[in-house]
Amino acid sequence: MQSPTLGDFDKQLPKTAQELLNRLETECPELLLLIKSAPIRLVGKQRTGKSTFAKKLALLRSILLPGHQVAWATPHREADSPVPDSLNPFGTTPDGAKCFPAIEAVWNAIQQEVDRGKQLNLTAAWDEFGSYDQFQDEQALGKSLRSLLRESSKHAYFPILIAHGDQASFYPGVKGILGTLQESTVKVETIGKVKNVFGEMAPTGVVEVTKLDGSVSKFKVPDWLTVDLLLSLQPTCSKPAVLDAIALVKSRPQQTKPVGNSNEFEVADKPIVVSQSDEETPTQKIGRKLAEKLKAANGEWVSYRELVSRTFRTIEDKDLAHKILDYHAQKGTLEKHKTENQNGTATELYRLKPTVPF
Repeated sequence: MQSPTLGDFDKQLPKTAQELLNRLETECPELLLLIKSAPIRLVGKQRTGKSTFAKKLALLRSILLPGHQVAWATPHREADSPVPDSLNPFGTTPDGAKCFPAIEAVWNAIQQEVDRGKQLNLTAAWDEFGSYDQFQDEQALGKSLRSLLRESSKHAYFPILIAHGDQASFYPGVKGILGTLQESTVKVETIGKVKNVFGEMAPTGVVEVTKLDGSVSKFKVPDWLTVDLLLSLQPTCSKPAVLDAIALVKSRPQQTKPVGNSNEFEVADKPIVVSQSDEETPTQKIGRKLAEKLKAANGEWVSYRELVSRTFRTIEDKDLAHKILDYHAQKGTLEKHKTENQNGTATELYRLKPTVPF
């Protein structure tokens, strides 16, 4: 018997939405159950295929649900796996820098549409969800998260929250967030395999699904179901109206202007001290708040995230805080330690040296 040729294989691929639906009903019905599921929290180690799975699910929805639209929030760009333009990516500036104000604006726009009772018919993929405590309004995420998740199905809103892991440390610093997610979202975990002696992971196409009732199932996405195939079947869709909120975002200059001809920050030529002045500059104010938190730690290590969370409201202030910390670490006022996490991220820790005067 003659082996099938590449041309024969191509002929077997679905060429219409109906053919796609029929084939998935036969080969992977578990995947179809996620098309109209409750909100999804998509977790997994790096390089296990989280973004690829999210792209496939979003594209399936835009193909199988009439008029369905997709918006994809991502504060970074992956050169080896870019988000297709038809999924309407946003969250970075034209030069590739993170733009959390844009992500926050769209998040709030969706909340407003839900509050108005509008049917959205929208999938929103929230990539790097764990970093969203960098919203300028720190309370916005906590206030809206529970209601958005619980009201989503009533408004044809299908969010996908993408994170590296499923512990509270992988999510934004919102009170009770892990409990909220466990109660209101379907957990989908991408399963990878170790590909080399360095422990680097590779995707397998297998996902494990934990439903709201606690039942668990596992299935493999068919190899033929590629992003390219789905893009070829995706209908032409208009841009979601909620993305218009990005146009209202106004960028603000970072408050890192040096003093005079100096290349150092205004507080960089003196030890970090806990004192307050009625005429503090913005930089001095940030330095003082950092010093207060470091002193309160009584010589223990404190992570950068702990130092800035709920202390500084804007991204600009948080960035400046990071620069001040690193400057004093270089000068010897602070000690700095960096730890590598299992998910490929790093945690920066700081503490005051015992000899620093107050």
